[in-house]
Amino acid sequence: MLLARSLLPLLRSMSRHFYLWALLPLAACADPSSGESAKVSAPAIGESAAEVRAAAHAAPAFDILLAWGEGELEIGRRAPQPEFRGEGPSGIALAPDGRVLLIDRLNHRVLEVDGHGLRSVADVAEDVEHLAIGSDGAMATFSPLRSHAAFFEADGSPAGELSVPRLTGPIARVRLAGSRQLVIESALQERLTAGSPSTPYTEAELLRSKREGAFELEGGRGVVAIVSEGRAAVHVLSPSARGRVRVLSRVEVGEGFASLRLLGLEGDTAVAVAERVEQPGEAIEVGRELVVFDLAKRSVIGRRALPRPGEWVPTEDLAAGGSPLAVALMVPEREGLRVIRIPVSSVVAGGGAK
Repeated sequence: MLLARSLLPLLRSMSRHFYLWALLPLAACADPSSGESAKVSAPAIGESAAEVRAAAHAAPAFDILLAWGEGELEIGRRAPQPEFRGEGPSGIALAPDGRVLLIDRLNHRVLEVDGHGLRSVADVAEDVEHLAIGSDGAMATFSPLRSHAAFFEADGSPAGELSVPRLTGPIARVRLAGSRQLVIESALQERLTAGSPSTPYTEAELLRSKREGAFELEGGRGVVAIVSEGRAAVHVLSPSARGRVRVLSRVEVGEGFASLRLLGLEGDTAVAVAERVEQPGEAIEVGRELVVFDLAKRSVIGRRALPRPGEWVPTEDLAAGGSPLAVALMVPEREGLRVIRIPVSSVVAGGGAK
């Protein structure tokens, strides 16, 4: 709440060890920047799943369409209806090694997706909406409905549960820190630590753990994204001292924006998604772009347009992570779920900076 008060004028979101290769009739794989797609083929005779996966991770940019359905090669979906926005996959995340994972909630599983297809890595409850991956590959899912986290080993086997005190308000995302500590980012861009299955935090400990900023730079400086009267900017905040924070620096994105949301941070490089509301006719559309910042130099160093939102917007449809930093997004389309992985280095190389 300290950040909200101090910046109130500016603040106005079984593991299954089989690999499912792209026998998908709708699957396509491409470099997202090329505008071209190529059909995905099964592994060559004598080529192991591990070898194909290693090759996929060596060329990490991809754009693939996964079919809707209830089968092992499909993604669960309830189609939009009048007065029903539709629902399906609810959360997406990147592992430290760059793998893309998402929650296929209607089929009760976490999936790993690459340019060749998908595989199931853990079984989950239908009400989970957020996914986090730790530095050792361990995973956690979070259900806002139950305020409950489930933890998994890297192989998908259960690793404990955690009930979180309902003190955080709306949740933007969750992360896994060292010692399997669950970190919650609130909609006010505050970070709170809820503990782990072996060491759950009390309400008082949860509140004492609060830190300002969606992400943290060296020295405890927080990073927040702000939109005020259409002007979007990323602010670097001082460490909290005696209940006060101040803005140390800012990087402007531009004017005419409806929202700006931080996705990830690596060193002094931050990546965010900026959105504009466009009304070419009677229909209202949302335009989105990735924006990459060099916070040390206080500059925007790359921009790239993103696909418009699909049939509905999943709870967490964009994520950033891995090293080197990359962005993953999912777009529910009529024909299937489009999953895209974009290395941040390609956004910087593509320019578009201002």
